[in-house]
Amino acid sequence: MLYKIDHYYNLGRSNCKYAIVVESDIESEMLAKIVGAIQLRFEELQDKEDCIDDIHLLRLLESYYGVKDVKEQYRHVLKQTVLQDEQWEKIVHIPIVDGVNEYEIIQIDQYASRESLCGGNYRDSFDCLPAAEQFILELGDLSKYYLYRNRNKLQIAKELLKNTTNIYLKKQIDNYIANMNGYIKAYIDEKDFVIKDELISLDLCIAYIEREKFDITDWELCEIPIYYAHIFYNPKTEKMFNLAVFEDGEVIPRYIKNGNEEDAASIQEAIEKYSTDI
Repeated sequence: MLYKIDHYYNLGRSNCKYAIVVESDIESEMLAKIVGAIQLRFEELQDKEDCIDDIHLLRLLESYYGVKDVKEQYRHVLKQTVLQDEQWEKIVHIPIVDGVNEYEIIQIDQYASRESLCGGNYRDSFDCLPAAEQFILELGDLSKYYLYRNRNKLQIAKELLKNTTNIYLKKQIDNYIANMNGYIKAYIDEKDFVIKDELISLDLCIAYIEREKFDITDWELCEIPIYYAHIFYNPKTEKMFNLAVFEDGEVIPRYIKNGNEEDAASIQEAIEKYSTDI
């Protein structure tokens, strides 16, 4: 069977950017249970509700359940699997027309799969998880990685807060720090996802800075002239770079050249090419 595993709250769900596409003989209800149980067990190990990254979920499904990653093979038909909000359920069978071939892709929603297992007896669902000690060790290693990543993001946010002089932006960063673990639940209604939410955009910027391991010392968030554009400035070096946050959650470093925004491959490249001359 052909599955697409996605999350209702994934920023890239309109283009299936983070969706997992796999082949497996596991029945859909069981696979949904496995996906939900992995998330709940992962949360137990970190003592908080932090979603496991799609790439890590795929790695676990490949290693312990024998699924086969076939996303590249079916990428050309994934647009047909994009659903409207009201169409999302735990399991949805989606008919596909692929040239002269017709088949179905079964979509499993990570969010609904997890929620379906919640309750006082949620640990009963762990019977579908591998008994192998290595599985728990791997989940534990992942939880440590997420903790380390979140600590790095917190330090980046604190440095930006210290340096930012714009009162509105300073308040925004302070609000982000105060709600780091729960801001998504606090700022997004279950059926009213708003990508323009300022804290989500800020989190995506900080996560990008963390992934690039860019030293944010002495940098401030100086301006957000339009909802997607975040301008960073270092008053000591008088250097600048932009981070553009798009509706699918993609973050792209940018610089100004001849009055126009241009994409860069990295923050450092954006800094080097940035020009305020028009």
